[in-house]
Amino acid sequence: MKKLEIKNLTKSYENNLVLSNLSLEIEKGSFTVIVGPSGCGKTTLLKCISGVESQEKGRIFLDNTDITNDPPERRNISMVWQNLALFSHLNVYDNIEFGLGLKEKNSKKKEEIISNLMKLTGLEKYKEKFPSKLSGGEKQRVAIARALAINPEVILLDEPFSSLDAKIAIILKNEIKSLQKKLGITFIMVTHNIAEAFMLADKIIIMNNGKIEQVGKPEEIYKSKNNFVSKFIGHQVSVEVFRGIGGMKLIFEDMLNYPICRFIAGGAGGGVSSHMPKYWKEYNKRRVEKKILWQDLLAKKVFFPNYDKHRDDKKYLKEKEYYDFRVMPKEIKHSPHVIFLYGEKIVNVIWAKEPLAFMTENKHVFENHLEYFKYLWERSK
Repeated sequence: MKKLEIKNLTKSYENNLVLSNLSLEIEKGSFTVIVGPSGCGKTTLLKCISGVESQEKGRIFLDNTDITNDPPERRNISMVWQNLALFSHLNVYDNIEFGLGLKEKNSKKKEEIISNLMKLTGLEKYKEKFPSKLSGGEKQRVAIARALAINPEVILLDEPFSSLDAKIAIILKNEIKSLQKKLGITFIMVTHNIAEAFMLADKIIIMNNGKIEQVGKPEEIYKSKNNFVSKFIGHQVSVEVFRGIGGMKLIFEDMLNYPICRFIAGGAGGGVSSHMPKYWKEYNKRRVEKKILWQDLLAKKVFFPNYDKHRDDKKYLKEKEYYDFRVMPKEIKHSPHVIFLYGEKIVNVIWAKEPLAFMTENKHVFENHLEYFKYLWERSK
């Protein structure tokens, strides 16, 4: 059942086209993440959905009701802004109460709603505190509780984790995803961080220059054949491969954006860095306990090699912190025993549809794909 439908939305600022004839459908109860580079129009799209901004043309429907011309307070849509917009002169309780506005007149009912929301978001002991006395994560919880207060059909989130400490952000992401599943409310989040999208989204929307490049599940985005999407998530690189003495030589078209340290040629075996997260050990443990055969892993296109082979081999690691993972290919032509970096197009020798294996010092690139593997892992339980 469709929850939110956008038809042919167009928006400009001073002759600068920000949204270009954009159409989109978002399912009821889903967690959708909109991703794209700065200036692509993703936050403007949220503002148009919320009613804070008006579009030049196009229609917005919520549960088949046209809300295009409705003011924000009549749309039953809540928005959590990037700066959270908490009132510094109000304590936690009063900030959440403000979210109810004029919607709930009954003071007893209002108190019950606020009490339940504080319990739901872990804010009970912060009831009397003011925003200046709260941590970033606590402020985020207040903003979420306030957004939930009106029992909205849709919650919009604009870069909600961008100002948080990395560890706190991870905790909050898990809490918000759990909360969304529990309540069944439609969440639409904007971020520039594709790793967050892989972690949270049921569907990912990739935007560029006011248009949608692709909409899909995380695995569909990860394996995208769209050139912009592949490069945006950091994993489409064309290479030339040369055979010669000492193995193979790979030359990359864009070394600045893809600082690769070491590539592995050979079969599907081999070892990995000792810096792999404990998370993989847990995966292997589950695999052994469930007696999953290698064929089953191959069928899922996920392969985790021997964990211990190079654990203490400093020469192999070159005393650097590498990040390493591998995925079995869906299809390789010409050279079935070669492992290389991502790519839809590989010049001359190798072509493949799937990412295979790499080691990199670029933690950002690694983390994008780590979130995707977490996504697969959760669905393998």
